[in-house]
Amino acid sequence: MFIDGASLREFIIKGLGIVALGLTVQALLYLLLRLARRRRAQVHDGWHYLRPGAAIWIFLPVSLGFTGLLMYMYLFVGSARADAETQMKVLFLLCLVFSLITIHIAYTTAVERVRWNETHIERRTLFFETRSMGWHELARAGAERSGYLWIASFHGPKIRFSPYSNGAGELIAKVGQHLPTDLPPADYCPESSKLKVSDCR
Repeated sequence: MFIDGASLREFIIKGLGIVALGLTVQALLYLLLRLARRRRAQVHDGWHYLRPGAAIWIFLPVSLGFTGLLMYMYLFVGSARADAETQMKVLFLLCLVFSLITIHIAYTTAVERVRWNETHIERRTLFFETRSMGWHELARAGAERSGYLWIASFHGPKIRFSPYSNGAGELIAKVGQHLPTDLPPADYCPESSKLKVSDCR
């Protein structure tokens, strides 16, 4: 299909406007969620628990409502345009994607659990596996591209948690108390090495 220069410029300007608006909204939501996060964790029987923060309680209803709207449009509204078949295929894919996102958010909120006490930390994963690590084993920490933070021993699995959870600030402070500052990077220390930890580079 031929697009003249004026239409192309108008399309690019609108696209850039939408991108700028999206980035602005994302930045404002990020600041809002950081401010809304509660620093203190919930405490029960000596265990400190991370709880879903404002991010979950905002995104889950929004995702659920948007998914419902897309499904309503697909099932009852349809399209009368010449390219209706293509539009409905795209709409079906959007329904599928947002349904999976909503299910994932709800499932992770219900299943995942992070808790800690004075001796160790535990995380229950999506597959009901419990990962546990003593604070004396803590050797490394970092952040993922998804925004999640993680901690680990030298050779154990990572324990991940969301920085937007209620109580994340308290957990981050706890990690800072126990994270050693005189160890080499754990990724470069061979598991089977007979060298001392101080000799690994």
